[in-house]
Amino acid sequence: MKLVVVESPAKAKTIEKYLGSGHRVLASFGHVRDLPPKDGSVDPDKGFDMLWQVSPDRAKQLRAITEEARNADTLILATDPDREGEAISWHVREVLRQKKALPANVQRVTFNAITNSAVTEAMKKPRGLDEDLIDAYKARRALDYLVGFTLSPILWRKLPGAKSAGRVQSVALRLIVDREREIELFRPQEYWQVGASFEADGQQSTGRLVQLDGKKIERLTIGNRGDADAAKAAVEAGRFTVASVETKPFAKNPPAPFTTSTLQQEAARKLGFSASHTMRVAQGLYEDGLITYMRTDGVDMAPEAISAARRAIAKRYDAGFVPDRPRQYQSKIKNAQEAHEAIRPTDFDRSRAASGDHARLYELVYNRALASQMASARLERTTVELTDGAGRALLRATGQIVLFPGFMALYDEGRDDPQDEESARMPPLREGDAPLKTGVEATQSFTQPPPRYSEASLVKRLEELGIGRPSTYAATLQTLKDREYVRVEKNRFIPEESGRLVTAFLERFFERYVSYDYTAELEEELDDVSGGRLDWQKLLEAFWRDFRPKAGEVMDQKPSEITAALDEFLAPWLYPPRTDGSDPRVCPQCGNGRLSLRGGKFGAFVACSNYPDCKYTQKFGQGGDQAQSEGPTELGDGILLKSGRFGPYVERGDKRASIPKDVPLEDVTTEVAERLLSLPREIGPHPETGKPITASVGRYGPYLAHDGKYAKLSSTAEVFETGMNAAVSRLADAASGGGRRQGASREAIVVLGKHPANGGEIKVMAGRYGPYATDGTTNATLPKGARPEAVTLDEAVRLIDERASKGPSARKSRRPVRKKAR
Repeated sequence: MKLVVVESPAKAKTIEKYLGSGHRVLASFGHVRDLPPKDGSVDPDKGFDMLWQVSPDRAKQLRAITEEARNADTLILATDPDREGEAISWHVREVLRQKKALPANVQRVTFNAITNSAVTEAMKKPRGLDEDLIDAYKARRALDYLVGFTLSPILWRKLPGAKSAGRVQSVALRLIVDREREIELFRPQEYWQVGASFEADGQQSTGRLVQLDGKKIERLTIGNRGDADAAKAAVEAGRFTVASVETKPFAKNPPAPFTTSTLQQEAARKLGFSASHTMRVAQGLYEDGLITYMRTDGVDMAPEAISAARRAIAKRYDAGFVPDRPRQYQSKIKNAQEAHEAIRPTDFDRSRAASGDHARLYELVYNRALASQMASARLERTTVELTDGAGRALLRATGQIVLFPGFMALYDEGRDDPQDEESARMPPLREGDAPLKTGVEATQSFTQPPPRYSEASLVKRLEELGIGRPSTYAATLQTLKDREYVRVEKNRFIPEESGRLVTAFLERFFERYVSYDYTAELEEELDDVSGGRLDWQKLLEAFWRDFRPKAGEVMDQKPSEITAALDEFLAPWLYPPRTDGSDPRVCPQCGNGRLSLRGGKFGAFVACSNYPDCKYTQKFGQGGDQAQSEGPTELGDGILLKSGRFGPYVERGDKRASIPKDVPLEDVTTEVAERLLSLPREIGPHPETGKPITASVGRYGPYLAHDGKYAKLSSTAEVFETGMNAAVSRLADAASGGGRRQGASREAIVVLGKHPANGGEIKVMAGRYGPYATDGTTNATLPKGARPEAVTLDEAVRLIDERASKGPSARKSRRPVRKKAR
């Protein structure tokens, strides 16, 4: 009997069906061992020896694998075809060796897709474990452990409120903070553009002023209304004729099929998915045999896939959409061992598959892969220059038309920050023509700061810098959110105060280790390890030789010394110039104290040196003219605006009301304060129960309440605007989707069928924390964004099996058994 070990139960079931009798396929449910989260798990003094520990939630799976291994003559390790997959196979092999259950024959096989042909073909080509990839895994794991378990204790002791630091996590955070600094230092510049609209043969076009009185007009040349009005008058006075017409054809080539990084970027742009959600959905598509492996740096497809794609293009479009020769793409990654086939559908005859988010992501993968083998788009760009009779003004009009759409008929790549396309169709103009001038306009604009990073643009930037690896980006960004170092607003990252402080600390005391160049160089060295060009222990020795003494030096400093150094380092940001020209370090309350950074139980803040006589404080990062004194501000009618530990609030007498997050502090007037203090607002009696419906703002935001049931509101404004009809509807919607807590029906949303292993009836139910799948024994929450009615039986089985493997929920606690009274 041959024992085959893969990662997931869904994959195990499918592969066992392909291999047939004589094979037993079991799932490891991912990694089975890890470094214990305690000191000493990596020992630099003993060649970076690692103490591995079986994960508690994998013990059950390992017992099953061990029992089967004792009866097997061959062990086939068929985990994913990347570094992590190689590591999982290594861990399984080592555990079985320690338990003396390792079969004599051990083979490693990899396949890029879970299809019958891919799996059976892979089984014919076994190999041994790739020790170089395993060494690279150990080096990365040791590096991350040494950085995290060395820096984090320093942060806890020296920087109140800090939670952790990580090798790639800290550099990603620095990118976000650096961008925020750029935005804060940015000073907008006014500029004007002058343009004229023309008409010829019933078609409109617009020409922009590019030269006036022999002077070239750049973007910022016209900087005020006076100059703009003068330029506008010159254009209005002129009679323009066409001086030149230039037409240039050009081609636009399709983008390569998806890599892990480009898939995360495009799913964020087009579908609004986070990187972590994209990878979860892609994992499901891979395990269902719909797409190839989704953790890859490769950009090309297998020859048979290219042929299938060309056939699919020919079926859907005419022959002109199929290029003469198949397209080949070259990967830019240096380490060929970790570059696999691009992400593509396993069957190009299947243009639609799955449902919900799985269907949307599959369509994106399918269209991108198919488009990569389509003909180039052919376009034509026309540039027309018009001049007035006196030669004072020169206007330029541009337009672009699509002569042949090519791949653009199916797919057009998204952009992080779209810019105006020159896509207007130009009227047919010839040199010497005098089109009718229909209007002249001067438009005021201001230069814009660089945009904050979205998930897509941050992933792109990390990849450009060579920091981390695409397969780790989702976890890295999620860690920044979980640590509350950043928040996401309108799909953009904004650093929190704690994130800025941690970044400042690391830049000041560990500058080398959060520098972009050093982190990228370390990635190249790790790639050298996986390529067999560098010994993993030598890499770690070189790193530890410099890092350990630096960490010890910082740990020996007093917290007050750390705070003083950060105060100096952050001075330009903490104490920006004031509009009145006064010293930004002078306390605005007492007039003679000096402001400086302090550390407190709840994090850093700025305080006056005359404390306790002067109790002025300001939040960390709230400097300059926007600094708010701890002292109250009178709003009128006896209402005071104050700042407390949990943020600003208004107070009158013994009544208080917090300022909601979506209400800017500068907008808090007497009227706004009155309304907040009047909450909760009674909307009226419910038409069915007669009990009151109220609206208010609570700890988790604005909400409606009725008879112990609640419904969220999207903004504070809705608290004061929601009427009876809308309130009843919102409460009903919340009740229907809120499970038992809100009186939802216990009827199933959908019944899917029997569990293939235990025979339990699988249903999708509405629960307190959202919809979930259950087989009567195990409940598994559906992924965020999944539509309950669209979940398939296979998806539900996979979710239930994965949940069951993790054991009982930590939230469930056993009640103490009470002894009966005698």
